[in-house]
Amino acid sequence: MQLIEIMPSDGWASFEKDLHDRFNINCTIFDSKGKGLSGAKLFANSLCPAIKGNPDSLSAICMASNQNLSARARNSQSSVIDQCDAGMVKIAVPIFLDGDFLGTVSVCGVLPDDGEVESFLINKTANLDEEQIEALAQDVGRLTHQEAVQIKDFIEERLEVLCRVCKKAG
Repeated sequence: MQLIEIMPSDGWASFEKDLHDRFNINCTIFDSKGKGLSGAKLFANSLCPAIKGNPDSLSAICMASNQNLSARARNSQSSVIDQCDAGMVKIAVPIFLDGDFLGTVSVCGVLPDDGEVESFLINKTANLDEEQIEALAQDVGRLTHQEAVQIKDFIEERLEVLCRVCKKAG
């Protein structure tokens, strides 16, 4: 089974937008092969588009942490809350139906409440100097660990409902 059999792509795109609007976070839903479903670009801050807009920083920061956290979530069959190499909170919520891994809801784009942007890697991979990074990071939001857990719980609850509906319709 694939995610688009649970809900059409535009439904997953609406789910991403809802998470973005509700929590002011970046959100991408990936299928089991790691491909984003919607292609939407909903950014929570000004720094993330600069990181994701450069192939080197996209690969070194975003893709690497997404692959790592998604694999951890898939292997443990539970959500993972951690940080990317830019210092921002990253949450990976795996999507399973009847024991089959279908994909991951991945959210990011905010700093832990006691964290800071890790500018060294951004500087080296995105070719942004300290002043540019600092200026772009001005609107990066903050999140307590408890708030990250609440976001994770919200996503898990929504996925549980979707999967339950899919099983009934199945």
